[in-house]
Amino acid sequence: MKKSLILIIVIFFCKAPIFAQNNKKGQDESSCISIIENLRRSQINDSIAVRIFKNRYQIINMPNSDIEILSRKNYVDFIQYFYSKEGKDCLCRSKYISLDIKRYLLLVDRK
Repeated sequence: MKKSLILIIVIFFCKAPIFAQNNKKGQDESSCISIIENLRRSQINDSIAVRIFKNRYQIINMPNSDIEILSRKNYVDFIQYFYSKEGKDCLCRSKYISLDIKRYLLLVDRK
């Protein structure tokens, strides 16, 4: 009983922002260009923003081979790609959201 109550609470807190945002893409998906723009505004320079993006976010609707090619580019070309026609449609997700949810579920499962 206690485990199921904790699981329900965890699921509620994970899914509640989805209903509050009225966002078609869901809680953890966003356009890559908006993430990069926010990082560029919050950091001292663009190279730091791109480094943070590469470490913390993953592109979810691009083939892995294209992601590898893009990750090898310098920060200027990296940013310019997302302002291009094909780059504007890219969606990104935080690498840590799925890890956090798994961690909570593992804690609930423990006795």
